[in-house]
Amino acid sequence: MKTWQKVYLPADNIGDIRVSENGRYASIYDRYGGSLVLWDLENSQQVALPVTDIRRSISQVIDNRYVVVSYEDKPPLLWDLDTNKEVDLPVENIEVLEPMIHNRHVKIVYDDDKSLLWDLKTNKKVTFPVDNVRDISPSRDGRYGAISHDDGILLWDMVNNQKVALPMDNVKQMRSSQDERYISISNKTKTILWNLQKAQAFPLPTENASSALVSSDDRYVVIRDDAGSLLLDLKAKPSPLASLSQVKGESVVFSFDGRYVAVKDEAGVSIWDFETDERFSLAVETNSNLNESLLFSANNRYVVINGNKEAVLWDLENQKKISIPIAKFDSEIFNRGFDSDRLFSADNRYMFIYNESESVLWDLDKQEEVSLPLEKDGRASFSENGRYVIIYNESESVLWDLEKQEKE
Repeated sequence: MKTWQKVYLPADNIGDIRVSENGRYASIYDRYGGSLVLWDLENSQQVALPVTDIRRSISQVIDNRYVVVSYEDKPPLLWDLDTNKEVDLPVENIEVLEPMIHNRHVKIVYDDDKSLLWDLKTNKKVTFPVDNVRDISPSRDGRYGAISHDDGILLWDMVNNQKVALPMDNVKQMRSSQDERYISISNKTKTILWNLQKAQAFPLPTENASSALVSSDDRYVVIRDDAGSLLLDLKAKPSPLASLSQVKGESVVFSFDGRYVAVKDEAGVSIWDFETDERFSLAVETNSNLNESLLFSANNRYVVINGNKEAVLWDLENQKKISIPIAKFDSEIFNRGFDSDRLFSADNRYMFIYNESESVLWDLDKQEEVSLPLEKDGRASFSENGRYVIIYNESESVLWDLEKQEKE
């Protein structure tokens, strides 16, 4: 029997809740994306923040300690929850404070078009070997950052705070592969696909490559250019994947680790496994573009798809379809930038499935619905460490400690 902790949250228009990694804080947002309040779940009280102007936004808690507070008509500030004080930053005329993905840095935009990186571990400005930094763009996993400056782009190791050596000067364009181990760099006359781990380049058969993806076993490279997608076998061995070389347009979706690729063809939707050279059908038909109807989970265990007649959840590890009690996934989960961690707990035990008319917390191991103590359907938010889940609707919320409940 599951027991839920009733959580009082001072909002009647809840749209989303993002829980800090340690499960203590919850940033609460309304249904239109505006932030409402920062809530201390441990003490069941609102966190006092400076200037209680309603026209403000509060970021998700960074490193279990900091939040960015932004105002409509005031400069943003970085607030330290441990000291309950504003962090003293080294520049004035701050316009934007943007937390980086890996929770170590905050990007500061100031004086119209200048940027710097603030290190939360050392409370110091990161010193780059270039002047006039214009932008800092993190990779998907937060390990690297593309530092744009007046003379081009350099690659920065965000973990070790150091420049990454590249085989090209005056880089003007930089794109990372989905598995974040390779980047394609260009100086407008030449393009190089660079292996960040091995510090070596692969020759490309096209000069118009816009992106490149290398499979997790380092065997295949999928290159996209103006004509579509081209597959290269780095080991020059005949492969059943050769037909992929003619895939055009937006009919291809890759998993985050580069191991799988989903392809839409006459037979429906198929998944190619780069590591095993196997192809298997999802046995589902869809008239939609795959980028609008298919999503790989961030941990690459599952793929979800809206078919013409049904919603499908596929277990990639066991290559089987999993029964789910819903006919259609909400279309928002296929939007660019959607965080698939919001659908699955970190241990892959639970999935929150929803659409406009119904919502279900589903136990993937037992293949059964978890009963929710809410009078109306709602939404869910898993904490980053996967331990907590909050289920909420417009008028009520409950908090579940997944780790504690599994031990009871």
